[in-house]
Amino acid sequence: MTIETIDFVPEDLSDYPVHTSGDDDFWGPPQFSARVWLENRDRVIRLNVDAVWREPKADFTTFKLRTSRVLYDIRKSKGPMWTFARFDDQYDISTGDVLIPGTGLGLQEVYSSDAGLVSSLRVVGDSYGGWFGGADHPQLEITFNRVRFDVQK
Repeated sequence: MTIETIDFVPEDLSDYPVHTSGDDDFWGPPQFSARVWLENRDRVIRLNVDAVWREPKADFTTFKLRTSRVLYDIRKSKGPMWTFARFDDQYDISTGDVLIPGTGLGLQEVYSSDAGLVSSLRVVGDSYGGWFGGADHPQLEITFNRVRFDVQK
């Protein structure tokens, strides 16, 4: 049996959520929560993100982001005989509910860690749609720590 370690830093992710309810303008700081995790689906590691921005008072303006992308396909990179020998749960983080402070401040860090999957998670909350309406434009930016998997043939 041959065992190798795959070691790399995933490409940064930047994305925008979709407006799902309420008007499209936060009236003050929204609540934010996110889960970022890796999933092994038939020898393909997928990076998954679920994030929600929600105004904590009526009209409860809400934006949601759900995305998934291939992070590593062992079949393409190593061949059809290879499998994952070790895949850790350390690559699953949740922020819990975080109040994104301020208005019109751009990207703000709401999570950081030197270990695990996510190095830094930065978001835009209330981008100041203005007194006369106008839409807010929430955003999510994620940078990653080094990821390691053991693969075997």
